[in-house]
Amino acid sequence: MSAAAVVFVHGLWMTGHESLLLTARLRRARGYSTQLYHYASMRAPIAHSAAGLRAAMHAIDAPQVHLVGHSLGGIIARSVAAQRPQDVASVITLASPFRGTVVHRTILHAAESVRKQILHEHGPGVLPTCYTGRCTCDFLSSLRRKLPSTVVETAIYTRNDGVADWRYCMTGDCKNDFEVPGTHIGLAFNASAYAIIAKRLAMAQAAK
Repeated sequence: MSAAAVVFVHGLWMTGHESLLLTARLRRARGYSTQLYHYASMRAPIAHSAAGLRAAMHAIDAPQVHLVGHSLGGIIARSVAAQRPQDVASVITLASPFRGTVVHRTILHAAESVRKQILHEHGPGVLPTCYTGRCTCDFLSSLRRKLPSTVVETAIYTRNDGVADWRYCMTGDCKNDFEVPGTHIGLAFNASAYAIIAKRLAMAQAAK
């Protein structure tokens, strides 16, 4: 039997290298098969990035995968989990404001620059409201869906986020929400977050 597959999805402006410590520990200590899903967060429409994640999952030799996403990566992971729940055993988000888009003003300005660049490069193939809360694509509609009980969901957040509003990074179910000390960027290699991830992955595996 192949090892349980864990796919890490990085955030906006990130490369995924920040997850190397986390994924190495999961492989070494827990025996998971880990993969990084890298996408052009500043050049591709978010729906395209979600489609790429679905394709990456399809190529993995495992009946189901566990998705771990940081920041924007967690939003993409949750959207894909809602679209393909039969392929996802669990989804874990790290500082991902999937319940809203309240972020620091500086980040909003930067995201607007990214949005304009994407619209310029992809033209009419992208909805004008891409990368905003007003977007009407399938990506955003799936993000609003409630995940089925077959998908174990976990939201890890910090009140000292500094980028996103931590209150939008929670599911609203205390059994699935976990607060840790740290910062928005730091959650990708946070020791407390790792302990929760390992525990929740094991729980999801036991439930299969």
